[in-house]
Amino acid sequence: MAYIEGKMMAENAGAGAKRLAILSLSGALVVLLVFLLPATSWTVFSTVTLAVVLCLIIAYMYFRMDPYAWKRIFDRPGYERLRELDRRVIESLRRLDDSCLVLVNTTVELFHIEYLVVSRKGVYLLSKIEGTGMTGCENGIPRVGEHSLEKEVALLWRTCHFLGILMKKTYQVDVLPHPVLVSSDTGAFIMDNCAEITITSCESIPSVITRASGPPLPEGAAENFAYFIKTRYMSAG
Repeated sequence: MAYIEGKMMAENAGAGAKRLAILSLSGALVVLLVFLLPATSWTVFSTVTLAVVLCLIIAYMYFRMDPYAWKRIFDRPGYERLRELDRRVIESLRRLDDSCLVLVNTTVELFHIEYLVVSRKGVYLLSKIEGTGMTGCENGIPRVGEHSLEKEVALLWRTCHFLGILMKKTYQVDVLPHPVLVSSDTGAFIMDNCAEITITSCESIPSVITRASGPPLPEGAAENFAYFIKTRYMSAG
């Protein structure tokens, strides 16, 4: 069974509130420092402007660090569907053998990582897809029903390239994680011929991870990189 580090969405529900509290306290500290300055330094307009800007920054950072927060607040049914899909993905990842290290639900330099699978065979970055009914590939972009996944694909690729740069800078290993979109459709299927990514169902995740055909990573590189992500970014969460 694969070694899994991190918390599922259901278990991580309190993390968003913790982040919001930290961000709010930081903003309150800035406002307090402003009021401690001489009265002539700030006008009412400049003070209100600062408060509005701080609120916008806090909101941006909060939703950036916790992408599920918007749904948890404004779309509870959609959030519950994502929780169920999260449970299915975790159960499927548990079927991988113990050569795989899986990091779940963390934020690395404002890049949210849902599932990162690291092994000597390669590195895989997985992200969930909302909705059912994969309709294939249109103009190089996968679709779910009438919804284009262009934004999801672009964000997944940006995160992959960032992790590749981080791995090369930290361990001098030139490896680009392979992007994988996980559909909520049931059954077994794998699609490889769209946007240079893999689209799969939860049930087929182990098949995607174990069929790697490229050169293996250098000895210890996978374990060291997983440990680096865990200790630097997950322990603080």
